[in-house]
Amino acid sequence: MEQSRNFTCEANETGLGVKVLAEESIKVSTGEEPRGVQSPDNNIEKYQCQSEHQFSPDAGTKTEGFKGESRTPGCDEPHPDEEAGITPHSDNESHYDRGWAWVVCATAALMEFFVGGMITSSGVIYAALIEEFDKSRVDTAWVSALAVSTYYGFFPLGTVLSERFGCWVVALVGCLACSIGLLSSSFATSFPLLYFTYSLLWGLGASLVYFANLLILTKYFKARLAFANGLIALGGAIGGSVLSPRIQQMFIHIGLANMFRVLAGAYLLLSAFSVVYRPRRSVLPQLSNVITAHVEKRRLFDWGILKNKAFLMWIVVVSIFMLGYMVPFVHLVRLAEDIGIDKTRASLLLTFVTVGSALGRVIFGRISDIRRFNRMYIVQLAFLVIGLSNFVVTVTKSYLILAMNAFTFGLFAGAYLILNPVIVCDILGPNKVSYGLGMSFFLLSIPRTVGPLIAGRIFDGLQSYAFAFYILGGTTCLSAFLASFVSILIQRKVDVKSEGCKNNESSAEPDFCHK
Repeated sequence: MEQSRNFTCEANETGLGVKVLAEESIKVSTGEEPRGVQSPDNNIEKYQCQSEHQFSPDAGTKTEGFKGESRTPGCDEPHPDEEAGITPHSDNESHYDRGWAWVVCATAALMEFFVGGMITSSGVIYAALIEEFDKSRVDTAWVSALAVSTYYGFFPLGTVLSERFGCWVVALVGCLACSIGLLSSSFATSFPLLYFTYSLLWGLGASLVYFANLLILTKYFKARLAFANGLIALGGAIGGSVLSPRIQQMFIHIGLANMFRVLAGAYLLLSAFSVVYRPRRSVLPQLSNVITAHVEKRRLFDWGILKNKAFLMWIVVVSIFMLGYMVPFVHLVRLAEDIGIDKTRASLLLTFVTVGSALGRVIFGRISDIRRFNRMYIVQLAFLVIGLSNFVVTVTKSYLILAMNAFTFGLFAGAYLILNPVIVCDILGPNKVSYGLGMSFFLLSIPRTVGPLIAGRIFDGLQSYAFAFYILGGTTCLSAFLASFVSILIQRKVDVKSEGCKNNESSAEPDFCHK
């Protein structure tokens, strides 16, 4: 017996990219393979000309969908993360942007409060470890640097596991890993143990939680997805503002071991909130199986992005930038303490960074929407200001100037963080943006680790942070200049593709090149 059903299959070639829409009439036969579903590769090929045409460096909107909607790089997932016969939503899509979706958003913001807050508080933990273990700066920097490296390096793993097992499972495992890592760290008596318990276990758990938070939003939000992502970013910024001084106070009053235990308890309680991400059973399990089977045919990774010259150049540019970018997060608090600022006020410098970062994401995100502003120019300005801010901390002992400089650093760091996914989308197009982000996060975990280590090594040799901030600030300024070559490569590709689209205007399907 045959049943004929019409439905819209929303297959997302990218975990964070623009959805590819293909409306098909699927004929489901008992015991037969469903027919009529287009392969992802065909969809990519079909829309490649259009996507390349739309994403130029001067484009006004962050990401434009194929139906004329304004979209950010995070877009709608079908439902690939559930077991056969289970989807997170019903088929009428009435759950999007309302009701339970906001509960999910609030939960994700709460999780990011702790994860993002502790990443920002790396400098406070670094200063506490120096005082507790009395080791060299470079050995101590390894603890925080490896944690940040693990956090960013395992982003691709978080994506794959969330798609395979479901966001709620990944969030639960991530929170438990963070709790176990911090609890184990409270008993560590040497750095090699901390490298495993804090740097590896906590960093891995934080990475899993972060990506589960990002992906779950794509299953509950459409029209307000950008706003929901903004709320998560705000949660991380508030977390950094609140946790930095609290961690410092806990270290002063109850010691390092008990501080880790309190944080471990917080993550254990946080794991209970992962049940909010659990999917609901679908009223159309058979249709769910068809969509799931279709999505599972996608490639795990598109290695073709490594042949894109503009993308490779962008990786080089941001790698150079990252050498200096992470240094203030790790060393700024200790630098302030070394020039005579008390520990509590020194830890508050990271609060100024997080507040500035939150405002920067909002302000520069809005500016980048204005068509006459070139997004690459904004990123280059951000790189230049961040580099100059590294110079400022070496020539002043005024707390007011340090606080203003920390806020400025955070403001333009927010510009980079909000525009990085958009630049990757400009380079690769919406269908490959998740591959590009996953690869870039993985590769950039190396300079994120190396930068703070270089600063620690320089301090151990010269007993001064000045030379370290000069050198690494200079590399950041250099990246602002090198970013110009990325713009040139993007524009060349857009010009070539536009010419190809003009030549195809007389073809049977000319609308693929134009909206």
